[in-house]
Formats: sequence, C-alpha cells, structure tokens
Amino acid sequence: MNTSPAADARLHIDTAAVVAGVDGSPTAIRAAQWAAVAAAARHTPLLLVHVARRPALGPRSSEILAYARQAVIGRWRQTTHTPAPEITELTLHGDPATALIDLSATASEVVVGSLGHARTAQTMLGSVAMSVSAAARSPVTVVRPLRYAASAVGPILVVLDPVNPGTADTLAAGMRAAQERATNMVVVELTRSGAASSASGGDVEALVTELGARYPTVRTSMITYFGHPRTALERFSSTAQLVVVAREHRTLWPPQQGMGRTALGHTRCAVSVIPEPTAAPTGIERFLAHARIEADRVFARPDHRHRTALEQGAATR
Repeated sequence: MNTSPAADARLHIDTAAVVAGVDGSPTAIRAAQWAAVAAAARHTPLLLVHVARRPALGPRSSEILAYARQAVIGRWRQTTHTPAPEITELTLHGDPATALIDLSATASEVVVGSLGHARTAQTMLGSVAMSVSAAARSPVTVVRPLRYAASAVGPILVVLDPVNPGTADTLAAGMRAAQERATNMVVVELTRSGAASSASGGDVEALVTELGARYPTVRTSMITYFGHPRTALERFSSTAQLVVVAREHRTLWPPQQGMGRTALGHTRCAVSVIPEPTAAPTGIERFLAHARIEADRVFARPDHRHRTALEQGAATR
C-alpha cells in the first residue's frame, strides 16, 4: 500500500514510548512533565531514565527517579482528571548523551532539560542536550525553565528551511505537538535567494491540509519569511511555547550548525529537533557520532585539562 509523505512521517511517532532524561534538577522535572503530556496523548508509556556516570551512584538513581515520578503524578493530578500515562523507570550507567541516543532508536521522542546539575548552563547544554539533539534517531525536545508566560500557553512554531529535506516529518511533529498541548500552529517558511528548495509553498500547504485531517482541532497559519533563519527564529519564537525544526544531515564534526543549533542557541522556549529522514547509519557514521559526543563532553567542561598549546602558553605568561 502506498502512503503519502505526511502519512509516512506519522508512522514512527505514535506508537513507541516517550523517554525523559532526569537528573533531579528542576528543568529535568519540567522535561518529565512535558513528556508525560505527550505520552498520555499518544497512549504510550512514559519512560523516566537516569544515567549515572558511576555505578556507585546507583542508589541515588532510585531516589532521583522516584522524585521525578512523584512530581509528574502530582502535577498531573493538579491539572487534569484524565488518567496519567503508564510510567516506567530505568537506571543506566555511563555517558548520559550516549545512553539517550541509544534509547532514541526505539523511542517516540526523547525529552531532556536544557539545564541540569552541572556547573554551568553551557556545560549541560553542550554535553547532553546538544549532543542528543544532534545524533538521536527520534525527535528530541529540549525543555527550558519556565520564565515567560508564552512558554506555557503560546503556539507551536514550525520553521521550515528550504534546504532541509524533512518538511513532512517536521510539519507532522509540529501539528502533533499542537494537538497534544491544545494550541495553534504557526508555520514559517523561509525563503533564501538562490537556495534550492526541497518543498514549494504549494507542497507545504498540501501537507498541512493532509495533516489537518488527522489533527482537526489544530488551527494553522502560514508565513513566508525572506531572511536569515536566526532572525526568523528570534522574531517569531518570542510568543511560542515550542519551536520545531528539522535537523540537517551532517556526517562530519561539528555535529550541528544548522537550524537545530540555531534554534537551541537563539530561542527562549522549548525546542524540538526532528531528525532527517535517512537509512540506518553506517559503521563510519556511528563512529563519527560517538566521536562528536566525546568532543562535546570534553570541550564543554569549564575546567577541562585538554587545553591547546596557545592556551597553555598564555597561562604561563
């Protein structure tokens, strides 16, 4: 049976568990609560995951997971009378980014907080959220602290770059999120001079119409914007609760310089990064993905000892 691009894009997002990475931080708790909404709407389990870097932290993992479960259930009882999703817990050992990327292969979505129990926001975003969003096989949502009212009640903003091939998947994820969070969707289609487009305006409108039949409660408005992606993100995301963008396919380091990284670096709300539609990764791609994670983990440390010769020379002057 032949299916349309929008239908194909929906096949992998409505059946598997939603994974939430938790570390006991307030932002991770908000990420778990965000993931619970998605899991309940999709009638799938919510999997709370804590990755301990050392086996000795195993007992603390159970406390972190129990606290996250209690926070999710408590918030759920305060805000709705519908049944909460099934919640399961998992403790793993090793590098958090690597573990979450592995889990993404069988997940509907991976949700993480932008800030965790790290020394600086840059450390956490660089070592976990950025690495996972750059290499995961499923959509990844990075949830930020709730500091603005729009972050709770604003629309879902979908930004489409003409050079990215993932238009159908990105629109499907955006409209799904809009229905799950009972809000509207705004689609911003970027136009660049001389850029080869992967989907024309008519194609985007057709995809929106097709998806609208599946998500009839979502109202969608469309905007064509001529300008730089960063400018568009900064301009239109100020009133959004979630920005949805496609990830560019890159096999070489640095792992992410396109829309995903731009959205994570220049918005105040949550960001969903949708992976590019590709075949299973090759051996060299898996090796490069692991190398990216290690590079992010090392260079995100504010006190790492792997300084360049120039830095070492400057320190001795």
